[in-house]
Amino acid sequence: MIAAAAAAAAAAAAAAAATAAAAAAADDDDDGAEETEVFMVLLLLLLLLIKQQQLQVMDPQQQQQQQQQQQQQYQRVQQQQQQQQQQVESSSSSSSGLKTYA
Repeated sequence: MIAAAAAAAAAAAAAAAATAAAAAAADDDDDGAEETEVFMVLLLLLLLLIKQQQLQVMDPQQQQQQQQQQQQQYQRVQQQQQQQQQQVESSSSSSSGLKTYA
């Protein structure tokens, strides 16, 4: 219970810091693209902090399940990338064979 309250407080503090930084960036209207970039980075950091706090609040079994799911997702992405690479190599070798005979 205390960990959940601490996580909520940390998330609220991070949100307040991100809002203040975004407001400060909005005051300087020289470069809109840079302001957007700064805001996006702060938002990403906030989301990462919230995710980290959520993982800390979970019990060990939930953490293990979450890690297993992330590992399985990572492995699926790796398999897809390998399959795509094999397809590219296969199509490039067959097309290079066609170029040789053409």
